[in-house]
Amino acid sequence: MRERLFQLGRMQMLDLTTTPADSLDYALLKRAFDICFSAGVLVLTSPLLLLIALIIRLTSRGPVLFTQKPCRTQWAAICDVQVPGP
Repeated sequence: MRERLFQLGRMQMLDLTTTPADSLDYALLKRAFDICFSAGVLVLTSPLLLLIALIIRLTSRGPVLFTQKPCRTQWAAICDVQVPGP
């Protein structure tokens, strides 16, 4: 639900209206679109990502992806996945 304040003469009024996002059908349709769009982008960009990984593998000695723990905080280790640089 969305609320909006507006002026009517000298009185402020509160307008309560429902938005399309309040319906279950809209939320399910949006979720399906988000998943399909993301999957499509991954499929379309995967050849480029594989090519980049292959170039890194051929030009570097180490793995394409590696993990590194740069420091420890008092709560937990910060784990970082990186692509090797030059």
